[in-house]
Amino acid sequence: MPSEDRLSTPLAMDEDIVSLLAVLGVDRGAAVWLPFTEPTKFPPEARECHINAWLQCKYERSGFTISGWLIWHHESTRTVESHFHTIWVTETGKLVDVTPREDGEETVLFVPDPSRSIRLTDYQGKPALKTYTKVTITVGRVVSPLREALVILTTDLIYEHGLVTRENL
Repeated sequence: MPSEDRLSTPLAMDEDIVSLLAVLGVDRGAAVWLPFTEPTKFPPEARECHINAWLQCKYERSGFTISGWLIWHHESTRTVESHFHTIWVTETGKLVDVTPREDGEETVLFVPDPSRSIRLTDYQGKPALKTYTKVTITVGRVVSPLREALVILTTDLIYEHGLVTRENL
């Protein structure tokens, strides 16, 4: 349920969200509200969307992943924010979000971004993801621009489920 004092899933498109999508260079017509779908073959972790989506592909032995943006909105301050996110696409083309929410949101607004993707790499011998920073706009002004980022992973999911081994990282 949206709260007055925090960013939450927008209920509809507004001019601030449209401005954010323009900054990101994504198609607003591709935006979709997605519920969380609990995977049946592994326990997903919050904040590990990229790995959760990879694991869903591995265990379902079908479909593929697509990255894009989760869109958040704080109506009273006219702040909109995007977080880079990955979901699973079934072999029939259905978009499925397999990452649990920490904030109680029942659905999230996801906009695919076919021009950007994440990549598993390493940083000083530790697993890392090449990804993107969040983008924030307040009252039509970009206050946090899009940048590439390197994020060191703190989860053992990639090892526990055989995506990589410690020896081949």
